[in-house]
Amino acid sequence: MYHHMRLAVVSLTYLTNTSNKYIYPINTWEIDKLKYIHCTILTALLLLIGIARLDAQTIIIPQSPTETETFAANELQTYLSRILNKKVDLLSDNKTHNQGLHITVGRTQSNQHHLSRFEVGVTSRGPDSYVMKVNPQRVELIGGSDRGTLYAVYAFLEMQGCRWYSPWEADHFIPQRKVLNLTPTDVLHIPTFVQRDIGHETPKDSTVAGFIDWMAKNRLNHNFAARQYHLNKAYRGGDPNRKAWVKRGDHMRWQWICHNFAWFFKDVEKTFEEHPEYFSLYKNRRINIGTAQRRHYGGGNLCTTNPDVIKLAADFAIKWFDDHPTGTVVPMWPGDGAIKWCECDNCNALGGKNFTTGPEGSMSRRMVTFVNAVAKQVAPKHPDRLLLLPAYANYIDPVEDLSIEPNIMVQYCYHADYAHGPMQSSLNSHAVEQMKAWAQKVPGRFGVWEYFLIGDYTVKNHVPVVLPLIYRVRDTVQFFKSIGTRYYFTQSTSAYHRYNTLLYYALARYLDDPDLDADELIREYCENQFGEAAQPMTTYYMLLEQAVEQADWHPQLYADVTTPSPLVWTDKIIQSSSELLKQAHANNSDSRVAKQLAMVQEAHDQTLQSVRTQNMAGLDAKTIWRLQRNEDTYIINADGKEADAKRQQQLALNALDQGQFDPRHQRLLFRSRKRSIPLVKIQNDALQLTVVPEIGGRIVRIIDRKTGWNFIKEKPGDDTLDQLGASYFAYGGYEEYASKAFAGAGWETPFTSEQITNSNGTTLKLTAEVDDYRLVRTISLGNGMDTVVKIESVLTNLSGESRSSVLRVHPSLTLGQEAGNYPIWIRDPAKQIHQGMVVEHHDGPSIQTDGFWAIANPLKNRAVIHTFDPSQASAYLFCSEKQDYFNMELIGQPKALAPNESLAITQTWRVINDAKSELPQWIPGAVVEKEPAPKCIPIGKKVSYVPGKIGKAAYFDATANVSYDTHNLRMDAGTIAMWVQLPIDLADAKGQFLFGTASNNPDWTFAALDQGKLSLLIKKGRSPYHEPGKYYTSLNTPIENWKANTWHHVAITWQVNPTTTDQSTICLYMDGKIIEERNNVTLTPLFGYSKLHIGQSSANAKHKATLNLDELYLSRRVLSDQQVLECYQLGRDGQPITPDNDTLLCIGFEESVQSR
Repeated sequence: MYHHMRLAVVSLTYLTNTSNKYIYPINTWEIDKLKYIHCTILTALLLLIGIARLDAQTIIIPQSPTETETFAANELQTYLSRILNKKVDLLSDNKTHNQGLHITVGRTQSNQHHLSRFEVGVTSRGPDSYVMKVNPQRVELIGGSDRGTLYAVYAFLEMQGCRWYSPWEADHFIPQRKVLNLTPTDVLHIPTFVQRDIGHETPKDSTVAGFIDWMAKNRLNHNFAARQYHLNKAYRGGDPNRKAWVKRGDHMRWQWICHNFAWFFKDVEKTFEEHPEYFSLYKNRRINIGTAQRRHYGGGNLCTTNPDVIKLAADFAIKWFDDHPTGTVVPMWPGDGAIKWCECDNCNALGGKNFTTGPEGSMSRRMVTFVNAVAKQVAPKHPDRLLLLPAYANYIDPVEDLSIEPNIMVQYCYHADYAHGPMQSSLNSHAVEQMKAWAQKVPGRFGVWEYFLIGDYTVKNHVPVVLPLIYRVRDTVQFFKSIGTRYYFTQSTSAYHRYNTLLYYALARYLDDPDLDADELIREYCENQFGEAAQPMTTYYMLLEQAVEQADWHPQLYADVTTPSPLVWTDKIIQSSSELLKQAHANNSDSRVAKQLAMVQEAHDQTLQSVRTQNMAGLDAKTIWRLQRNEDTYIINADGKEADAKRQQQLALNALDQGQFDPRHQRLLFRSRKRSIPLVKIQNDALQLTVVPEIGGRIVRIIDRKTGWNFIKEKPGDDTLDQLGASYFAYGGYEEYASKAFAGAGWETPFTSEQITNSNGTTLKLTAEVDDYRLVRTISLGNGMDTVVKIESVLTNLSGESRSSVLRVHPSLTLGQEAGNYPIWIRDPAKQIHQGMVVEHHDGPSIQTDGFWAIANPLKNRAVIHTFDPSQASAYLFCSEKQDYFNMELIGQPKALAPNESLAITQTWRVINDAKSELPQWIPGAVVEKEPAPKCIPIGKKVSYVPGKIGKAAYFDATANVSYDTHNLRMDAGTIAMWVQLPIDLADAKGQFLFGTASNNPDWTFAALDQGKLSLLIKKGRSPYHEPGKYYTSLNTPIENWKANTWHHVAITWQVNPTTTDQSTICLYMDGKIIEERNNVTLTPLFGYSKLHIGQSSANAKHKATLNLDELYLSRRVLSDQQVLECYQLGRDGQPITPDNDTLLCIGFEESVQSR
């Protein structure tokens, strides 16, 4: 034995130290002998330092193992047997064990001592923590729960080189080894995140069980789109796959993920009837939550200060936790959409105003107060469980002065620059500050809801597109870790998974270990997946990651993330990446790798096709796609270059040949070709109707020929598009979809048109084939002064099989501004007429109609009546955020259509230009009056009084504070006027603010006297004002001969152009004379913010004027030049202004700031 040990030492020394010929005295014959036996001796020695023997590995499980411990041991046995190409034994803890390596799994006797190392608690990180202790004689694998034990097994298999890159078997990498890697280690792995969730449905060509298997192997412990419900639906009762989650230690149990207030009641409708006080008080009437079709969307909210509602919510949570012993979270989440919050005194006392932006509209204090109250009632029974407080929509702002109960977690919904990490883009700065503030409020209980992997959520087939977002994942997850985030969820779409397995895998791995090296992860992936082609593929992926990281590409709509951008895919990047793929193909000789490369190549080619289509259209970093609207034509891609028709046809054929002529490619090709398309018009003596056949056959104008008013909202937003392949563009007008989904099939499809004229009038017949349907729409207009437009739409199934089919009608209508305040009449199935306000039925209506409803604008004396067959469709109402248009939609009844069978929707639209006299003919008793303008209520009242131009005036100095509540005003036209006296010459005055509204965050409006000028600034958004609806308008008009202590009359009028906002009008007046007129300024409705500040800046309370004001006047009417002169003359002669129905403010400052 001594002689062999001597040989062993010499052997190792000889093989590892070439600088010393002899370390130990040795004969020459011994050297010769070493040449024959050194390998055998070296193997024996290596056994002593950590490389396993080849003949004995035994897996040991507890004497009475749980189902998951058995499953974990079987998984280990299966994969080790594959790795070693030999059977590995599996024995119980109470059996006699073979000599060799023992791998203990779960709560065996030898593993019990590790249990004290884990955190305890169902909502702690303990259940998913694990110990992996390795040495050459024994491996110990145990978790803080059964799921943690399974994770320990997978971690050990990863130590052997196993990787599961996707749910598809082709992406599983299981190495072949003769010996196991038993490098000594003692790891206590505590995951950074309690929840790790990439939330999308099971990918196509995968199975629910297979998807769950991939998630478990990569330590993803929650997916609401693959929960037990989906297993029960996919597999029959006896199928073992039904237990896919259970045998893997289960997943985190949440009651729901969002918008669950309706769950609090067994019967919402009955509860609303019996206890209306539980629900929102809005405009003095109670509003139920959601709608009958969608209780989670729209409608009202709960009265969150009602003690009974608080108890109901607490009882619901307690019962759910009672029924689900492993349940961890119950959300407290109101409905989605623009819901109506309660306006009772108790709720209003907590702040927040409906449909108001900024801090004044924030409902965060209400939410924190409500969830705190619920949490206090839940804690005594379930102190270790959590309620979820969402930071979302108008309750996303943190509340600094309120603490949050210890059994509450916060989930922040993170929208920002989706291509870069939180700290890598200035566009994310506001969200970063909000997240930090929330995270500090709930240490160890903060979570995020991301959106960056959604893309086009309507797509079901695999989408071959390259998404280089791994660096973004790294930067984002590491930021989340740095602020103490514990819960992570990203909403995502499975359609992008197949061609981006590296991205989805990287996200899963970063959620398990945020400190990974991204480049090393890419390098390892390429070595395992591409073999001989690893080097060029590694360079390929890193090149694209760096391109995104460095590009001026900042998608802020999640649909845009999955549309390749020329800002990233420059000519240089295209050339380099294509060459690297070419090199990868050349290097490879493995058939398995060839299939992997083929998928990468397909995604690469489709990505380049998308980019080249955009480039062909002349769209790059400097040129944006634009729709130009003319009287008789629309110009698609107006600023692009003339497209090569042959090249475009080739791109379309290539996509068809490869089976990738999907909606995204269709959108790209449709929009890229620069062309002028004709509009088709029909008319009678009363109306002119205009249709754009080539863009979905949409109606864009129904014009009253007497007044010129267009009842159709032709241009609902900006006519430019940053991302050519965006899933939706607001062309405006009346559009239809051969789908229940918004912007479904047909909305952008070219139609043919045929005009038919007969004794009854004129009919326009539009026909298109889309998605194996034929859609025929006939639009009829009667003769003479008929103001009724009749539309019949027929959808025919052209496929060879029965299909569930539906039609949806989406018209955008306008009667003027402030649509939320319009009266609406709805006739119910009992033929009773209900009158309310549009805003009350937004995301509704709250009352289902029998096929008759109407909306009117009393200020403009216009109305529209819509009738339809309720057996064909149901009604849906939506009012735009700017309240300048609304949608009276129809959503058809789904019907299974046999081949060549059809369904139809028939409807009429009656437009009325004298609602006061005509509407009562159709709605008995309807009263359409021009209501008096709402008075602006004074908020700040601190000011002193001095002799004025007429009686007394208000003296403004550093202590004054006068402001008015104007949150309900959105004025597309109006006048503001006042008499002003300065204590110094105007030439010497600086920053003498007359009025201001909004806080420059980012909007701001003010008028000021400054260094000899009257200045007016109106801004929406931030520089460079490229986004739709954002602009900067400034006027600085010189005024001469304004001397100290003299009174002067200042007036400003404005008129928004409803058709083209950049052709709006502003006029400035001085002492009754016009001194500036602009007819080409960009303007949108003014005011609408919480306060109108007088005599000071609304952006900085320190900037206050020193002056006297008298006869402050604000009207929703544009005064003519003559009327402004008359106002001046009244004041000059000592006479006050007399208010009328359009007057909002009329203040003489006679010891009061109250309007007369």
